[in-house]
Amino acid sequence: MACICEKCGFIWRFHVDLCVKCKVKTREYSPIAYIVKGVTEVRNPSEGHYDVPYYVLLLEDENKRLSLRKSFNIFEIGNKFDESLNKIHLPQIGIVGTGVTAVGIAQIALMSGCNVILKGRSISSLDNAMNRIRSALSKHVIRKKELDVMLSSIKPTQNMSDLASVDIVIEAVIEDINVKRDVFKDLEAVCSENTVLATNTSSLSIDEISGILNHPERVIGMHFFNPVSKMRLVEIVCGAKTDQRAIEYTRQTARSLQKTPVIVKNSPAFIVNRLLMTFLNEAVQILEDELATKEDIDNAVELGLKHPIGPFKLLDLIGIDVFNKIMDTLHEAMPNKYKLSALLEEMESEALLGRKTGKGFYTYS
Repeated sequence: MACICEKCGFIWRFHVDLCVKCKVKTREYSPIAYIVKGVTEVRNPSEGHYDVPYYVLLLEDENKRLSLRKSFNIFEIGNKFDESLNKIHLPQIGIVGTGVTAVGIAQIALMSGCNVILKGRSISSLDNAMNRIRSALSKHVIRKKELDVMLSSIKPTQNMSDLASVDIVIEAVIEDINVKRDVFKDLEAVCSENTVLATNTSSLSIDEISGILNHPERVIGMHFFNPVSKMRLVEIVCGAKTDQRAIEYTRQTARSLQKTPVIVKNSPAFIVNRLLMTFLNEAVQILEDELATKEDIDNAVELGLKHPIGPFKLLDLIGIDVFNKIMDTLHEAMPNKYKLSALLEEMESEALLGRKTGKGFYTYS
């Protein structure tokens, strides 16, 4: 029995008591045929509708009753409409990697009703990732049956060839361009020519990653932010040769995962990290200059700028090594503008990387 959410209109192909995304009660889904009587295009974002353009449809049912629906799909006056037509296509998603970001992407993909193939290097890394996915999903569903149905939609594998027929592959391995290039060479060798190949890089050049491939036009950046389950944004990064089909399909995939996509051309660190890295590095410089304690700097940013987390807590969450790699990328591109703090270099050399090692600017149990 299919169910539809009373709030967001998402159609679940199996029974759920509450919508996993909205926490709103669902009802049994029985398609109702409507006729489109009016279409209004909306280009101004608003609370709850950050992704534009979208369309507000005026619908008439068989009893001549009128109602409104939001849609990202284009309909014309006189078209037939039912909720299944309004549903964004759910891609079959391949994910390469078993780290924090890969697990987060798998979680939201399953919560959105997608089928997932998770590719890892070893049985132990896949087992660990699956345990974390199960734990994360269990916080969002009420009944074990619902959890089991979601988990039945993910296939862990060590074989790259299992990704041959997916619609899109999202690579989420270590932030090392040589490792990523090797992954993409393997993907190009096994994937269908229609598969979009996306990298979750936070700062590396899309053109350098795709430059060694025969078909760089299907390679694109799809940068998620941690924690993936909570952060709404996805940066879609277009390489010089990325074609429009890959851009539109990646945008659609982001929407199907309940994320808001923004489009940016390939450039050092893209939008968010280019701004953020300067901000975080300057916070460390204030600490190095002994102008304030890390606790007071964090409090100042959280209370004065209304950031949800202070710069030193955020650095520990990102990982000092990851931050340093991004800063190195920016420094190489713009040496006069970006220079890594000496304290951060010292912390990396001493393996004080933040939460992942139990100690960074703060100590974690």
